[in-house]
Amino acid sequence: LLPLIADHFHVSIASAGLGLTVFALSYAGLAPVFGHYGDSHGRRIPIVIGLISWLYLLSQFTLFAAEINVVRARRLWPRSLFPPKLTAADKRAMTATVLSQQTRPEQHIEVAYPEAASEHAP
Repeated sequence: LLPLIADHFHVSIASAGLGLTVFALSYAGLAPVFGHYGDSHGRRIPIVIGLISWLYLLSQFTLFAAEINVVRARRLWPRSLFPPKLTAADKRAMTATVLSQQTRPEQHIEVAYPEAASEHAP
């Protein structure tokens, strides 16, 4: 069954296994909690909480997927964590940010990274 899941979602078998493991562990951990709460307080509240949680997780995964696609397409990785050493990805990201502010055709923005300035921090 795992190879079929991996083929359907176009991922490796290891990634499909990881996804299945996360699902099984979260289901096993949360089923008794929501089951007990549903038995004592009714089913409506656990269903609403489950749906809201599911929508939240889907929105977070969608946002993460969109961000990952931009990072991969623009080659914005690996980024440096501590200045002053700038990586090529840092320079691409900062250049794209500055050039996005060019809103008029007569406006001209140039971006330069002098090597001496990037090696020595003030």
